[in-house]
Amino acid sequence: MALPEDLDSAGRRSLVARLDPGSGVKEGDTLNLCLDPARVQVFDAVSGENLTLTQRDGEV
Repeated sequence: MALPEDLDSAGRRSLVARLDPGSGVKEGDTLNLCLDPARVQVFDAVSGENLTLTQRDGEV
């Protein structure tokens, strides 16, 4: 569930997607996205902590 500050005036949630620079997509374009669940990263809205990292992932 999104926090109220994560919703726009129409009640839509925000999503950030990183695209290949050669994709030709420009700001304001409408496009359909398919998500690879293995590559999705989720962050805590308050702390910014990556919630998808495990202890092992975070080890250096």
